[in-house]
Amino acid sequence: MSTDVPEDPSFETNLRSRRGRPKTLLRKSNLIGVRCSPQMVTALDEFILDQHDIVGRPEAIRRLVCGWLVERGHLLSPRQRTSQTQNTSYASESDISK
Repeated sequence: MSTDVPEDPSFETNLRSRRGRPKTLLRKSNLIGVRCSPQMVTALDEFILDQHDIVGRPEAIRRLVCGWLVERGHLLSPRQRTSQTQNTSYASESDISK
């Protein structure tokens, strides 16, 4: 018998499950691939340079899309989501105390 390979049959399965990019546990998201023209990439890079922090192209695209969606009322802004969550928690606390 060789001592290099453990007797446990799940050993091979455990090795396979560890390969590749780890799964995200905090949130589930969808990957959306987008092709951009050279002019759009140049404009995106200029937008990135104007940001107060260093971001990559994916984060810049997320910020642009999020801002556009909030502006048009399709998505709540992070502040609105926070205040909405706080308002519902305060309402439920006051209802409980009555």
